[in-house]
Amino acid sequence: FATLNIEFFQGEDTFHTISFSVGCLLIAFFSILYFLDLLRLPQSEDLITNPFFWILSGLLFFYICGFPLYGLVNLWANIAPILIKNLDRFINILNIFLYSLFTISFICIRTRKYTL
Repeated sequence: FATLNIEFFQGEDTFHTISFSVGCLLIAFFSILYFLDLLRLPQSEDLITNPFFWILSGLLFFYICGFPLYGLVNLWANIAPILIKNLDRFINILNIFLYSLFTISFICIRTRKYTL
């Protein structure tokens, strides 16, 4: 898909918003499917110790919030520099939140005992 986008639609000189947007939507869709699957489980599971919960929560939040920002990145050339600076700070906060949840998930993996 990305190759078709580069060759026929957006070219090589711009940020490929179409490919990024499709990727965001796919990650959000599959994250939501995972959460719906968790709700359908007959027994309840402790989400705090489930590393997949933390990873997918971070991915869902990051890509839902980043979708409109990165999807419109080619239009950023026409807005004020102070607004671009604020958007950049917001993206940095999103990254910090995402990788904090990744860190929590790795701590859960270390403390959780898996049996075969």
